[in-house]
Amino acid sequence: MITLIFAILMIVSSWYSWRRNPMYSRRRTLHWMLAIGLSIAAAIGLFGAVIQLTQNRSQAVQFTAIFSSIFVATIGLIGIIIKVSTPATSPLPPNTRLLTLHRRRLLPWLRAAAETTLILGVISLLPYAMPGKVADVLQFIALFLGAWVVGLGGIMLAAGYFGGLTLDRMLTAAEANAWVHWTYTAAEWAAWVDVQISQNPAPPNRYNKKDGIAVVAISVPFAVGTYIAEGASIRPALLSLVAAVLFATGLIVLLHRSAQKGPARLRRQLAGAPLESYIGPDGLFANGVYNPWLTTGVFLIEASVQSPSDGSRPNGLLFRFEKVNPGADATIVNQAVLIPGATDPEALTPLLNRLQRELNSVAKTARVRLAWNEVKPASSHSQS
Repeated sequence: MITLIFAILMIVSSWYSWRRNPMYSRRRTLHWMLAIGLSIAAAIGLFGAVIQLTQNRSQAVQFTAIFSSIFVATIGLIGIIIKVSTPATSPLPPNTRLLTLHRRRLLPWLRAAAETTLILGVISLLPYAMPGKVADVLQFIALFLGAWVVGLGGIMLAAGYFGGLTLDRMLTAAEANAWVHWTYTAAEWAAWVDVQISQNPAPPNRYNKKDGIAVVAISVPFAVGTYIAEGASIRPALLSLVAAVLFATGLIVLLHRSAQKGPARLRRQLAGAPLESYIGPDGLFANGVYNPWLTTGVFLIEASVQSPSDGSRPNGLLFRFEKVNPGADATIVNQAVLIPGATDPEALTPLLNRLQRELNSVAKTARVRLAWNEVKPASSHSQS
């Protein structure tokens, strides 16, 4: 029942998020539903064929065939969903090689999965080296966990690869067809990093009523469920309540500590980012991060100019994106772009006016305010 309620809430939340997306239309929705429906029907047909062909085979063969068909069908469905829900990118020049920025980020996870699988595989061989009940139990645990690592881990890595390939194609198109390409000196980038850190301080490390409510919301239902499952027994319910409170409290403490380390993570990200920015028809690449203008998961909601009259920081552009989180509130992602200090103000004004026009045609629902008539040189600030 809980799983059903959770699934219904996820569907309702996802539908609400899709209705708010600028890409929403009845025609596109019907197109996606048809494509996904046909894909699910094909997957069901595959399962039926596998079961029919292996019904007279051994249990091991049946299990392997069914597991493999589920694995292949799930990866295929993920690929189809990503394909039909991703808008077409701008044409690439001939012989353009796709960038690998996003796919390379999967390498640590792939290495971790391979190492885990190898360790579990060695443990599963223990009964052959030292027969006994303990070795048999360890073999069962290793095989069980190994199946999860290979199955679920493989599906997640495949989904990450398809998503990374899509983003790499968008990023390649954005760089190949860029409206703006700015590069920075090491000195002005160091100053820019300091500005970004000062504008994104760590939140106060104080616990509030919401944290207490979260602990209660996690622990009480768990204890009540244990009480009902154990036949109205008090002791297991109390033990489960204590365990749930400790777990929820520890989780909240970890979240607070993670928030406190936010500025340090941002500094590491910016310090390792390329000293350049691209603004193109498919999206924005700045500070080492790429954000598309319009997809089912992320879309631009606002773009503006940052030009402080007191000269407290360099001139820049601020882009705000809404990131869809199924089952939760959307996240607002702010992406600031540094305008190089050596940029000629007379050339910058028509450039920003062009960006205004181009973004208005691409992100029709976004609030774009980039037209700038009086540009103040930022070189004196960016070199400090």
